[in-house]
Amino acid sequence: MSRIREARAEDLAAVTRIANSYSLGEGAEAEDLDQGFLVSRFSIRDYEEYLETSDIFYVLNTESGVAGFLLAF
Repeated sequence: MSRIREARAEDLAAVTRIANSYSLGEGAEAEDLDQGFLVSRFSIRDYEEYLETSDIFYVLNTESGVAGFLLAF
């Protein structure tokens, strides 16, 4: 069963892995936009801070673990 819930410290390794897998990376060109999202390459330490400072930080938790997240300020 999937459910959306507030992010917790134990989710951050998965959040970082997901974000990095969709990052366009350094020097991305406009034609690369179909290859990923404009996701900043935040570190796990950045996400630890965002747990405390963000307005919205949710994860989609599935039977196999964190499958996605939403972070907003």
